[in-house]
Amino acid sequence: MNLLLLSCLVAALLGSALLRFLRADPGPADFDETHCPRARPPFVAEAVFSLRDWTFIQQQSSPLLNSLFVHERRALAIHWLRDCLAQIRAVRANHLHQSRHTSDLNVLSEAKLLLLFFYLAAMCRCLLVAVRLVHPSTPRAVALHIQKLAGKILPGQPPGLSRIPVTEISRNRV
Repeated sequence: MNLLLLSCLVAALLGSALLRFLRADPGPADFDETHCPRARPPFVAEAVFSLRDWTFIQQQSSPLLNSLFVHERRALAIHWLRDCLAQIRAVRANHLHQSRHTSDLNVLSEAKLLLLFFYLAAMCRCLLVAVRLVHPSTPRAVALHIQKLAGKILPGQPPGLSRIPVTEISRNRV
């Protein structure tokens, strides 16, 4: 009896979740593909969480400059992570809209994609907490991992950026 009641409860929860996700399509004014986010260039995460900048600031031997750098870099990292979360939400909503009109969905690939969306969102939220608690350049490896995975699900870079090689200009140049 308890198993039957539990099964009915689970079925009701799944049914309500299904109805929530399959609600009416947004009208043309609600959905605009031109605002679909694009992948950021791969060097953004590396620049935000750069160890090289921190070593340069430490060489200046200024506690005020160190404090200002940490404060500004933390704010920049938090902005980048919130932007990543917004992009993930937008891509997920766009994918949901597009998948409603597809007749041949692969359940396994859709489940993998859904898990990837949740994994990326969870990693961004964990990194948000980490950036607030530790030095902004400490979670560099996790940020690069997030950038790499986000590059897989976000549409490609704009054509103007994809052909330009990124080279570093020496700061010691006179």
